[in-house]
Parts: sequence; structure tokens; C-alpha cells
Amino acid sequence: MSSCHTEFIPCSRCGRKGDYIVWDSVNTERNRELADKVKDESLFEWTCPHCGHREAVWYPCLYHDMNRQFMVFYCNDRKIDVPRDLKGQGYLLRLTRTPEEFVEKILILEQGLDDRAIAMMKPFVVGDLVLRGAPEDTALYFRCIDRGHFLFESFHEGESGGYTAYDLGRFYNWCVTQKLGSPLRDVFQVVDDAWAQKQRNKEPYHHLV
Repeated sequence: MSSCHTEFIPCSRCGRKGDYIVWDSVNTERNRELADKVKDESLFEWTCPHCGHREAVWYPCLYHDMNRQFMVFYCNDRKIDVPRDLKGQGYLLRLTRTPEEFVEKILILEQGLDDRAIAMMKPFVVGDLVLRGAPEDTALYFRCIDRGHFLFESFHEGESGGYTAYDLGRFYNWCVTQKLGSPLRDVFQVVDDAWAQKQRNKEPYHHLV
């Protein structure tokens, strides 16, 4: 089941405090509406009861999809312990350090995709966007499969640069069937851009893109 507690937090505008419900975990089967609010990020919005100021307040949160057997934990404080690994339950477990990665990881896994393959294709998409004029520090996040193409949204300095679709099915299939093997389960792992770079350093694969 989902679990929550209430905290008394200060407003960044007026400084006065108000109640804020913190959801420590969200179970998608028991609370579908909460799961939707995680993905549109409205679960992490707070409105000051005194001045009406609205702001994003992120906190550690565990997203639990029982049907698809995966969990994604968001926490940007490395001093906070990661939830315990599971034993023998066959869950895919992921740890994310930014809100953007948290939402992206959920979208990938709930569509039944391998997040490792998505992470490995992103550097090539960013490289192509840079060649077309995008800033070199462009951030990229997967959104969905659209008519057989992988749809990404790009960001620079917090602003969306729009959506772009790429036909990378051949590369994705190669990653899943030949490069990566079966994913490790029941252990929390970080699969991000740094992880993808390590895989790229082990074996170049640009000829497949």
C-alpha cells in the first residue's frame, strides 16, 4: 500500500509554514491517481495556505508497480539510505537522483522497455541534436514510443527544447538481445548517462546507430 506522513514546511516566498503531505511510497495498483500525479509531477507541488504561492517540493519517494514488478526510488540526498534490496521476488529496482530521471525511469519501465538500452542510445541522440544547433549541455529524456519511433524531450537550463523522434529500433534490439543480457533483479541500481558512458567505453557501438 501507499504510505505518507505530514510535515510542516516554510514557504519560500512569505516564510510562513503550512502542512505538506509527503508520500514516502506510491503503490500503482492501490492508488492509481497518485501514480498519475507522480508522472505529471503534481504530487510534489505545494501551495502556501497563507500567500497562495505555489512551488515544487521534492522528497524521497518510492514508486512501486506491483503488476509490472518494478520499483523506482528517487532521492537526491546520498546520506539517506536506499530501500533494502529484495530477495527472490524478481523485481527490477532502480535508484534515481533527479526528479527528471525519476519520472523518465517510470515511463520507460511501465512501457515494458529496457532502460539500459534507452540510456545507451541517448548520447547519440544528443550528439545529433548538437550537430543541428542544440547546446552541448542539452539534457534528454525519453517519453514514449510513437509510431515505432523513440520520442525524446530535450531540455536546456530547465527549459524544454521540444520533442524529437528517432528510428532506433535496430539499435534497441541489438542492445537487448546481444549487448546487455538479462537485467539484474532484486538489487537497486543506477542506470543513467554515466552508466551508459561506461558501457560505451567497454565496447564502441556507434556503427549500429
